[in-house]
Amino acid sequence: MLVHIDRPNLALLRGADYPGIVLMALFLGCLQYTLEEGPRWDRFGDDTIPTTAWISAIAGVRLCLAQPGLCSTHCRFACAQTPKFFARLLLLLRHQDRDLGPIYLTPLFLGRVRGFSSQEIGFAVFSTGVFQVLAIPV
Repeated sequence: MLVHIDRPNLALLRGADYPGIVLMALFLGCLQYTLEEGPRWDRFGDDTIPTTAWISAIAGVRLCLAQPGLCSTHCRFACAQTPKFFARLLLLLRHQDRDLGPIYLTPLFLGRVRGFSSQEIGFAVFSTGVFQVLAIPV
């Protein structure tokens, strides 16, 4: 009752980029499944993991080709981050990525071992994000 909510403008749905949304969902969803479930299913020992990896790769390339503004607008950033992405991906595939502690293992530890709620985990790891945000202008 206290929040004023505008009425939806359903005419905006006609101008949405539905193929781009589907490609992005395929790209990110299959990539996440490949990276998370790969170790459980012996990476490429199961037929599902290579299939999702190929779907992700094809959808990602198609998304970049279909969205010229996506790649050209942030070209410098993309060029700087691409080698880092592939290096991290290779390390992750070889189980040698030592940087997963603060990113993945700490929230997992806090949730499963210490019994923290999602909000408590967020507050616990909030400090790492704050310092990164403060370092952006520098």
